[in-house]
Amino acid sequence: MQLVKFIFSKVFLINVLISIFVVVGAFLLVSSYLTNYTLNGQSIEVPSFENYQIDQLEDVF
Repeated sequence: MQLVKFIFSKVFLINVLISIFVVVGAFLLVSSYLTNYTLNGQSIEVPSFENYQIDQLEDVF
């Protein structure tokens, strides 16, 4: 019975709310950082080296 009373106490509920805000804030911060760090959505076009032999590639570079 004391556990139920503790779960619905003001102190416990405040700590749960603070924990939820910290987790959501950390997720948003990490998500925003990773979007910028990994250059999400940008691409680089590279040439195709299909049908080349290795000795031919030395001439290309």
